[in-house]
Amino acid sequence: MPGLFILIDFALAYASLSPDGRAFLRKQRSGHNKGRTPESAALLRNRSSRLSLIRSLRTCDAVFAGSVPESECVASGRRRSSIYPRFVPFAWISLEIWTRLCAAYGISPDKDDVRLLVLLTFVHREWNDLVDDVPQETLYRSLRSAAPPEPRFRLLGTLTAMTNALAKRKGRFEKLFQNWQRSMEFYNRPFKPEEAAAFLEGKAEFNRISYSTALLSEVPPELAEALQPFFIWFLALDDASDIVRDRARGRSTYMTVAADPEEEIWKFFRQSEEAVRRTSPRDPGPLFLLMRSMTADVAAAIRQGRDIESDFYAAPRTR
Repeated sequence: MPGLFILIDFALAYASLSPDGRAFLRKQRSGHNKGRTPESAALLRNRSSRLSLIRSLRTCDAVFAGSVPESECVASGRRRSSIYPRFVPFAWISLEIWTRLCAAYGISPDKDDVRLLVLLTFVHREWNDLVDDVPQETLYRSLRSAAPPEPRFRLLGTLTAMTNALAKRKGRFEKLFQNWQRSMEFYNRPFKPEEAAAFLEGKAEFNRISYSTALLSEVPPELAEALQPFFIWFLALDDASDIVRDRARGRSTYMTVAADPEEEIWKFFRQSEEAVRRTSPRDPGPLFLLMRSMTADVAAAIRQGRDIESDFYAAPRTR
């Protein structure tokens, strides 16, 4: 019977999504049992957890529908339907994990906070996809130039302008911009395998500042204490989810040089869980349920040699 309730809840969600969102859910349904772990099954069986996931998906779907113009997609040589699976699942994960993290400490971001977080994830996804083929200095100049951007950079420019406008209205632009400039300098340095741990910690610091600034006007001390280990776990998981693709491309990351990537992500999960517990949160159960599910899914993908990005995002990185 729990399976029936899951289908009903997602059927109701399906009806409320945009056409692109409905296409995404159909794609997910077609591969429903691929790589399913007991942890991810437990996540969906819990109805409050399931409804939280659905709310976050609806939010990200609505922000996408209102912020990604068809004209910008056409200009970049892509279909809107191919951009959705690149943007929304990434934002969905980010929003849901932050929703549960904030709830564990009794924090309730407002609608503009949430919108800023989602827009920021869209910008990060578009930047990261473009930088696979274009030097980041070129993207930086395009964003800073007063001249109209190249067609393929128009969507990045539009999303960045929306994000900046909302960040200025919330009084957070300067901190976000300064953090972005510092991160540009950091990522310009070559990756050295012997410095892999320090590189992961550096990435975690920049992401911690970026996303906490986007979502919260002030970070409570107890949450601030847990954020660095949390982001180390989150970014280690991101590296691990790309391990098949990165190895094929000859790209070095913390996970490609790790002796046992699966053990590493579970180690970071345990460290993050312990850091959260030390701060005496009100109710960390839903957060840990999601973190455990995400870690188990990526660990299973590593064991099976699957490209979890292709499985989940359902869209190629190439244009």
